[in-house]
Amino acid sequence: MAGLLAVPGCTTKGVYTRVTEVWRTQAHVSLRRLLVVGAWRNAADRRGWFEERTAVALRHAGVPAMSAQALIGDRYPYPRQALVEAAVHNALDGALVIRVVGHGHAARVDVTGPPVGDDPRAQWTDHYRHVYQSEGVEPVRVARAESLLFEVATEALVWSGLSETFAVEDAAEAIASYGSAMAKVLVDGGLLAPGLAVERARERVRTHARGLGRGRGS
Repeated sequence: MAGLLAVPGCTTKGVYTRVTEVWRTQAHVSLRRLLVVGAWRNAADRRGWFEERTAVALRHAGVPAMSAQALIGDRYPYPRQALVEAAVHNALDGALVIRVVGHGHAARVDVTGPPVGDDPRAQWTDHYRHVYQSEGVEPVRVARAESLLFEVATEALVWSGLSETFAVEDAAEAIASYGSAMAKVLVDGGLLAPGLAVERARERVRTHARGLGRGRGS
């Protein structure tokens, strides 16, 4: 299955993630807990930081997750058997393997136009026309990632996706956006146990109810 999915992640500072291409197995899969694996060789400290921040973002979205480096250490490439044993020992039935496949700049269209109507600045439009007749396009930083989801028990690939995270100025914000988007796609796609989505909804209701209670002074 291939498609274009607009999946908003964290929107702080304009950061958001969209999933652009998706493939999934036709077999029924319902995973509950994920092992997060960063698939690149350089800078073990950065890879571990990326894995842990992604796991935190997934947990924040209601998906239990742990980083590979926290369980296995700085070895890379991670031995396949070590990954499987760590996952089984920690009751992780899925493995999300992530590889950053590119980063650079993309064009972003600025839809802001000249003031019109009753806006008092409208009378200045002619004088400052060079401002409002600019191309309206500015570069925005974007990072692209390939994500692969494996079922630990069978070591079978069950889902893969390509994603783009836009307005990447802060790595932590970008990872939070990516993790939020992945959680939404996998839960909504039925690859993660429905109970996770139900519990997330219940927690939102409980949080809202607590907020209402505080507002009434109870």
